[in-house]
Amino acid sequence: MRSERTIIHVDMDCFYAAVERLDNPDLNGKAVIVGADPHGRGVVSACSYEARVYGVHSAMPIREAKKRCPHGVFVPVNMHRYEKMSGHIMDILNSFTDKTEQVSVDEAFLDVTECFKLFGNGAQIGRMIKERVLTQTGLVASVGVAPCKFVSKIASDLGKPDGFVVVAPDEVLTFLHPLPVGKLWGVGKQTEKLLHALNLKTIGQVHACPVEVLCAKISDSSAQFLKELAAGMDTRTVETLGEAKSMSEERTFQEDVGDKQLLRHVLLEQTDEVMRRLREENMKCRTAYLIFRNTDFTKHTRRTTLNRPTDSSNEIFACIEKLLGQEDFYGKKVRLIGMGVTHFGDDQEPQLDLFGQKKTEEVKTKSIDAARDIIAQKFGKDTLKRAALTPQADHTRP
Repeated sequence: MRSERTIIHVDMDCFYAAVERLDNPDLNGKAVIVGADPHGRGVVSACSYEARVYGVHSAMPIREAKKRCPHGVFVPVNMHRYEKMSGHIMDILNSFTDKTEQVSVDEAFLDVTECFKLFGNGAQIGRMIKERVLTQTGLVASVGVAPCKFVSKIASDLGKPDGFVVVAPDEVLTFLHPLPVGKLWGVGKQTEKLLHALNLKTIGQVHACPVEVLCAKISDSSAQFLKELAAGMDTRTVETLGEAKSMSEERTFQEDVGDKQLLRHVLLEQTDEVMRRLREENMKCRTAYLIFRNTDFTKHTRRTTLNRPTDSSNEIFACIEKLLGQEDFYGKKVRLIGMGVTHFGDDQEPQLDLFGQKKTEEVKTKSIDAARDIIAQKFGKDTLKRAALTPQADHTRP
């Protein structure tokens, strides 16, 4: 058993834009901006490095991106395609170790400590991952190899684009200490200002600072956490049972919306689409979540978990509807609304009732969902819609 852990962080370079280029090679070399209609009121979801040169970044209002990069190529978000490609990438990572933690659609940690006999040391495994991802998907991954999650994450980020950075155990402090304090996990703009007020500009200076001095500006727990990170100490394990893998739909409105009936209508449509895709993959989910963005661009998530997996559109929408009913959006209108599902499980038969019979309502719902899926597959997903989604519908029922 090895005493030192070896953690690899894999982060795909400009993932959304890279997938778009893979599908349309004419976009190569151009400033690609993935997001809403540039004449609308949405935001940038992702962009290529060519667009970043002009100050474009994710979550920027799309109109601002158009002003800064008028020659950019604007393409809509194709989340279904990105999730498909993400699944392929995660399969590649899982071929090296079952200790894989997917933290987003394009990012994961791997604990390869016990894989050396099979694949070689951490640096060799990291190289193999980069090469296999590129060969099998045509996409570029940046890779960081280090003794802990925190350092491996920084390593992959500093090497971008097409990065490959290895930090040996005895090089951790040399690697970390010259970096700005903003690189520490949990240090946002406010905390950064507080640390700067103490004349702490680098991670090395935080490491040398007495914890009592830090506690004068930030909480005791935060001070201790930052001291540990500055010393290269991060004992968090790779969580293989996390809920990072998900399917979701989002919509940015042309005008800010405060009408919950309209939001309900949109969420119902989104739920139907997400659950259709889930059933297409022969999967079920246990957790449903609501996503919304206020007019100040802050994004929020609310979630609920069922006691068993389901693939029922109605059951998941009931969860989303309940979350919507409990939310006042901080007294503001909504710029973006969305929903998603996660905590996936295998496709299982419905629970039996006390008499060994499948619940009548569940069977009925499953049959309806199956019929709608067949029609969508044969004639297109917009061929058949719920009555509640027609223009003259009464939106009080799904």
